[in-house]
Amino acid sequence: MCLLVKSQQALELCSDALFLAVNILDRYAAKRVIKPTHHKLVGGVALLIASKYLDRRENSPTTSSSGWQLLSNYDQKDILRMEKHVLETLDYLIGYPSLPGHIQLELVGNQVTQRLGHMISYICKATLFYPEFVSVPSIIVARSAIVIARCAIGEISIPTVSSDSESTERQRVLCCMLRRLLRPPKILHRTYSSGKTIFVAMIMHKYLGDRNLLPQYLALDHPR
Repeated sequence: MCLLVKSQQALELCSDALFLAVNILDRYAAKRVIKPTHHKLVGGVALLIASKYLDRRENSPTTSSSGWQLLSNYDQKDILRMEKHVLETLDYLIGYPSLPGHIQLELVGNQVTQRLGHMISYICKATLFYPEFVSVPSIIVARSAIVIARCAIGEISIPTVSSDSESTERQRVLCCMLRRLLRPPKILHRTYSSGKTIFVAMIMHKYLGDRNLLPQYLALDHPR
């Protein structure tokens, strides 16, 4: 996963390409057994397919670009063969209800500052590293990420507990996200601790470091 993120950053692909690549990987792995020797090849091909699908043709990087760390040990024939195999396995169905798409819809009509945007992106990308979020509907992940992001930057307070089924699921996802954000993936923490991303990883770390606050969040695991 770290190499996938590094490649996306090195190639300057949009964040949507990373989310789509992970989705392609998940769907492919659900139908095929991936040999350990093919992990990098399949990961690189998934990102390649996503970049072709989302970016304009002239902007889509070729496999000879220096940023393709995942594909550096494979020749063009191997890459083309795997690309064809992945596409055939998925019946050439590439698009899906994307997490970034749900985020945009949820924020329609709201003022979104750069800080909030980077914070939401940080949280959403963190979920890509952990298997417990694979089966969670994108809309639930989106709404949970927005809530945590807005709390972390001080826009809202801790959400109240609701009894409906969607809110209960979202509360469970909230808790999973917060536990993972206590020890975020190093590559994401480093990327989102820079001035370019308005230091949102450091803001989140400080927010979660308030030990009087965290137990209140974790209590959402057991709504009354």
